[in-house]
Amino acid sequence: MPLPFGYLCGAQDVKFSALAEQARLHWWLIPATGHNTHRGNPQAFATRLLFLLAPFE
Repeated sequence: MPLPFGYLCGAQDVKFSALAEQARLHWWLIPATGHNTHRGNPQAFATRLLFLLAPFE
């Protein structure tokens, strides 16, 4: 099984959102946060991370 790649980016992080889009990455915005998504919105970050890891359960 190939490993999935998911790029998590803060909704207020304009620079890294633009980089993810330019690189055509598979990415998701974490709402109400900037660059440190895991600290700015830990619940949303954890929810998305668990979604990405779910196929490996």
